[in-house]
Amino acid sequence: MEMISTNSERVDEQVKVVTAFTSKPTPLLLEWRGRRIAVKRVNLYFQKKVGQRLFYYFYVSDTSDNGYKLCFDTESLNWRLEEVTS
Repeated sequence: MEMISTNSERVDEQVKVVTAFTSKPTPLLLEWRGRRIAVKRVNLYFQKKVGQRLFYYFYVSDTSDNGYKLCFDTESLNWRLEEVTS
């Protein structure tokens, strides 16, 4: 059995995200360190409530199958890139 190796990096940086707001916010494009990254697929999303604050977490991938963990804070309306996997 062949093991697939992934390289994961903790980032925790605020990013700009082009978002579609339908029944939930959905990331379409993110800007990180001067690069624009198109979201190919939302692989997983969930909500987490901390006190009265609601956070949406998204695991998305780009066209090169790199992974990005994004967090949307519904109180501040800010996006954070928490992790990148290549």
